[in-house]
Amino acid sequence: MKKKIINFIFITLFFSYGFISSHFSIFPYNQIQYVYKSIKNNFVNSNNLYSEYLTIRQFHKLDQNEKLIRDKYKNWNKKIKIIQYRPNLPIWSDRNYINLKNNKKLDNLFIIQIPKHHKSSIKLSIDGTIIIYRVLCEKNDNKKFKNFKNLNFELLIISESCIHNNIVAESVSENFYEILPGGPISSNPIFIGNSDNKINFKILD
Repeated sequence: MKKKIINFIFITLFFSYGFISSHFSIFPYNQIQYVYKSIKNNFVNSNNLYSEYLTIRQFHKLDQNEKLIRDKYKNWNKKIKIIQYRPNLPIWSDRNYINLKNNKKLDNLFIIQIPKHHKSSIKLSIDGTIIIYRVLCEKNDNKKFKNFKNLNFELLIISESCIHNNIVAESVSENFYEILPGGPISSNPIFIGNSDNKINFKILD
């Protein structure tokens, strides 16, 4: 009997507290929830470079996928590679970032995959003529590319530290050519094309 009385008193007090809190706004739940959502949205929007192009759910899915890939490839081979470009191909050898815009413009081009924060120049031996395309990020020091021609379309390669979108090109007919990686924030992606759509160049050690 004593236990029932205690339970009754407890339930009555709990119900009374809920009614009074709601009626007199003692515990402003709605206001706290509003503040929480505002802080969360501001945090996501200010820290998510993808927010203009992807939903929050898509961003988190990509982000989770990248974390899994980084865990799997902690000791990824850092060798520089020449690959025929195709949509959704990782732009860098040690990251999973891809190009999101104007992939058709890259048909028949080759990409030289380098680490995202590669610092050394890349020496090429060339048999004939090639066109070197660089995709620039505004945060980088791009004075090295002032003699390159600006093309009339953009790419969209969004990474955590840089958005590479401005594409420039230079025609090269030298036997040997040195490609600068770009930076200092991030190496600038490297695409190469020629009239035969065949590899007529190689990387020198």
